Amino acid sequence: MKLIKGFGFALAALFISSIFTSAFAEEDRIKELERNINELSRELETIKASDVDKKINAITEDIEKLKLGAVAEPKYESFMGLGPAASKVYGIDKGLSLGGYGEVVYSNYQDSTKKDFADALRFILYGGYKFNDWIIMNTELEFEHAGIGNAQSKEAEVYTEFSYLDFLLSKPFNLRAGLMLMPVGLINEFHEPTVYHGVLRPEIETNLIPTTWRELGIMAHGEPIENLTYKIALINGLRADKFSNSTWIRSSRQQGSKGKSL
Repeated sequence: MKLIKGFGFALAALFISSIFTSAFAEEDRIKELERNINELSRELETIKASDVDKKINAITEDIEKLKLGAVAEPKYESFMGLGPAASKVYGIDKGLSLGGYGEVVYSNYQDSTKKDFADALRFILYGGYKFNDWIIMNTELEFEHAGIGNAQSKEAEVYTEFSYLDFLLSKPFNLRAGLMLMPVGLINEFHEPTVYHGVLRPEIETNLIPTTWRELGIMAHGEPIENLTYKIALINGLRADKFSNSTWIRSSRQQGSKGKSL
């Protein structure tokens, strides 16, 4: 009997010890889980704070842009065949748009009979105004060969390259009126130096087309179906009495200056 009782006490002690060991182990696991939960909570708070900061910064930037009248940056893309910089006014929501470009070239001749030269070839200023979603004014001012009264053989020029009102009535049909670039050739409208190959405009486009060719008139344009555009214009024509064998129709352009109808 004593042996049985002793064995019973031993079993009871072992059972109680096992219970306490299990309880301590369980408590350790609970503490470990609590530490993990606390660490995850801190990390989550850090992430939330970072996201909140980003959102606050984005809202602040939007408010600043609204104050400056520039809700979004205009896209650098062409509109109806015009160069990207000339199309800038079409990409803003409303108000004034300014853009432009400049060209300075240096010619280094291998022919010893020719002298190297540098030329401030062009300075272009685009000024546009978007009155609303469907009425747009767009103008290009061009200064060639450093402006007026320069020396040597290059003729200085200051021109209004184009100046028109565009009435965007619908995607298939719109009206443009004023001094406009003619949709003739590859670069007459698309003539910005960042969008064609080479330093200078191609000789054929410059002399034969000629680029740039602008006239006073009214133009219908649109995109009736995707990727199919059209332009139909009623303009003052070329001056036949100004035709030259050396320059072909280039000297026949009236260019919006006291244009005559023949």
